[in-house]
Amino acid sequence: LSLANIVLGAEARAAVVAMPLAARLRRWVLASNHFTATEVAALADRDDLARLRALDLSYNAIGNAGASALFRSPHLAG
Repeated sequence: LSLANIVLGAEARAAVVAMPLAARLRRWVLASNHFTATEVAALADRDDLARLRALDLSYNAIGNAGASALFRSPHLAG
């Protein structure tokens, strides 16, 4: 699923992070959507993303905190 290059407000980004469909995805492109470290940390906390094999968050200012949350997530180990 690609949602790249779509300007999303904070509420829309929160809805994307929480959307149930994500549990069925293998590839998820969220490039250039203005995701924050906090939103990425919420994504990394989801325990239903075991099927996900590729997650593209390029061109989002997630910083060290967001990257760290992704790398530490046991749910995104695939």
